[in-house]
Amino acid sequence: MPSFGEGERLAVTGSTHDAFGFRKTDDPEAHAKLVWRINEKILRNRAEIIETEDYFSEGSEIVLIAYGFTARTSLYVVNYLRKEGFKVGMLRLKTLWPFPEEVVSEIGERVKVSWSQK
Repeated sequence: MPSFGEGERLAVTGSTHDAFGFRKTDDPEAHAKLVWRINEKILRNRAEIIETEDYFSEGSEIVLIAYGFTARTSLYVVNYLRKEGFKVGMLRLKTLWPFPEEVVSEIGERVKVSWSQK
């Protein structure tokens, strides 16, 4: 894809549509309604959407919180530190939004240290 202003002329728009499915890319009210509806749908179904993986957090004093490609390295570090005798665990966030506030808060209440890595 060429950079803007170089090469071909590109039309970049959202795929906003009205309640009947007709494209309304230049209608701010239709866009606001669509975004609000999708946002509310996601928030209502957060329990089904949120995914995390817990590694050794039970009984740990330190829990790393990782997401994306850093999770694999973080798990390697957790396994290494556990072999060295440290009480360390990891929470892998598989989804970022909606954010798993309840899971993170629950772990945060029972550990001495938590560390977030992006």
